[in-house]
Amino acid sequence: SFADIELGSSRKPSRISLRLDKINTIVDWDTIYGLVKDTDYTNTDIGGRPTLALLSKTKMSFLQHLHNLSDPGLEDQVNDR
Repeated sequence: SFADIELGSSRKPSRISLRLDKINTIVDWDTIYGLVKDTDYTNTDIGGRPTLALLSKTKMSFLQHLHNLSDPGLEDQVNDR
């Protein structure tokens, strides 16, 4: 809502938000995406559940490896943030 936008802009950013922003500026995601996109065999023509964007999945895998998270641990962190 409009109130969320107003209040959100005046809040101090959290440490995790600052850290994720720093990682986002350091890592060249375009180059990594270019390497990873050839391994994605998702076929949306046959139906099924919509998937996450490949870049989002790549970033999550990077953070999972960086913080030594299990699959359920990564899922908990993604849902939390």
